[in-house]
Amino acid sequence: MKDLKMRTMESGLGGADCLMCYTRQTDWKNADKIRDKNAFQITRTAEKTMKLYEEMTKGSGEIKKARNDYGARAGLTAEPISASDHHYLTLTHQYINGTHWFLNILYRLTANILTWADKLL
Repeated sequence: MKDLKMRTMESGLGGADCLMCYTRQTDWKNADKIRDKNAFQITRTAEKTMKLYEEMTKGSGEIKKARNDYGARAGLTAEPISASDHHYLTLTHQYINGTHWFLNILYRLTANILTWADKLL
């Protein structure tokens, strides 16, 4: 697995809290978001980041940064070097998804439901 510093440099997302989705660190500690199974989906792609870079620079090659502009820049601080997705499960995603999976097993065992038909994406 690549080091986080290297992945940050390759992706151009130096100001992003998460390189795989658009959540912030405050979301990671929000109990309601943790309970929501759709809150931490891996939605950030290299293609979206490259498109965002083109929109932010408009050919000038420089990203205009302003205070509290995370909604617009989504953590983009430099030109992405790599055009491929670097989706490795980071610790936060492993913890949240693993906890959700483990709780689903416990709920089913407690309710004596021994089959599990989960919808596929």
